[in-house]
Amino acid sequence: MGRAKLDRSDKIIQTFETSKPLKQRLEALAQKKNITVSALIRDILERYIADRED
Repeated sequence: MGRAKLDRSDKIIQTFETSKPLKQRLEALAQKKNITVSALIRDILERYIADRED
């Protein structure tokens, strides 16, 4: 029973330090978009890299 296990062997965990104000802004924006902070950061990075490649 329960949820099927996902294969996450290809996932890379990146960590970095943030300031308290940045963390609060990220959490607020993630909550507003109804996504996790990790998903928000991933989206921000993907958009930034895509914009730089153009």
